[in-house]
Amino acid sequence: MGLTAKTTANTIGGVGERLVRRRSVCALPAAVLVVAEETRAFCEKIAASKRSRCKDYHKKPDLAMMCGAASVYLARALRAAGVECQLFEGVFHCAVWVGGCVVDITATQYGTKYPKVLVLPERKYRKTFKTEGVFRKKSELSCEWPKAQLPVGDFRCPH
Repeated sequence: MGLTAKTTANTIGGVGERLVRRRSVCALPAAVLVVAEETRAFCEKIAASKRSRCKDYHKKPDLAMMCGAASVYLARALRAAGVECQLFEGVFHCAVWVGGCVVDITATQYGTKYPKVLVLPERKYRKTFKTEGVFRKKSELSCEWPKAQLPVGDFRCPH
């Protein structure tokens, strides 16, 4: 039996770092959490780099204003690892939907009560972030997303 988000809450990520909430009942493969943690680290580097100087998320260690870009990066990485996923886009926030759970690597922008990688069942996630608008599953980020919050580099509107 493989490790799941529920069973690996204290085993991935190192000493003292919470990656998933203990109350999470999502049963995701540990590989999803590893990819999410690696993508979060990648996003932190992008936000700190000169490459993002024209973006709203430049030099923001909590990744505020980077949810759209980070979710695109995470979805690409998960798909490359063979994991089926969709963007989970609200009016003001974005994360990634994987098998009934939502993986959010930018929830830290809402305060330190959230871990760097937040995994919640879809229903609980919708309730937690209800002020961020109605969430919809999408294959690509909406073209209406603010340009200063899009990924650095090769991102183009798919429509």
